[in-house]
Parts: sequence; structure tokens; C-alpha cells
Amino acid sequence: MTREQIVDLLVRLGLTRDGDVFSPPAGLGVVVYLGVDREPLVVDHVTRIEAAANLVIVTAQRRDRVEKFGAGAESVRAVHVFTSK
Repeated sequence: MTREQIVDLLVRLGLTRDGDVFSPPAGLGVVVYLGVDREPLVVDHVTRIEAAANLVIVTAQRRDRVEKFGAGAESVRAVHVFTSK
């Protein structure tokens, strides 16, 4: 995807935008699928997506651990948004 496609998709899926940073509002869960080699890298528990220039930085939090994944915008294959409890 291009940066413009990612921005449009995230807005349409209901993520909150602050400049180049997108965050899921309370009650929404987000999973990002990045195309790395033949198998996609599945990033769940996403708390923040930054889409600047041709790069995407995805931040995920699992319990007390924060992980960041950086990739080219063209690596984003899909974004899954769902309601969470």
C-alpha cells in the first residue's frame, strides 16, 4: 500500500488521527499484517501506527512489554479492526 492508502484505510476503519499517528479508540482492537518474505508478519495488540513518508512504525503492547515494528509502507498488506471487551 502507499502511505495515502494506509492513511485513508485507517481513517475509514475508525482509528483516531493525530498528525501522522493513528490510535485505536477504547473498545477497538487492531492487527496489522506486514508482508515480510513469503509469510506475513502478524502484529497484534497494536496501540499506535505512525505513517510518515514511506515508512510505517507499528507499536504493540503485550502485558508490560512494548514492541515496535518498522517497515516500508508497501509492506502493509492488511489491517484488521475488531471490537474488544
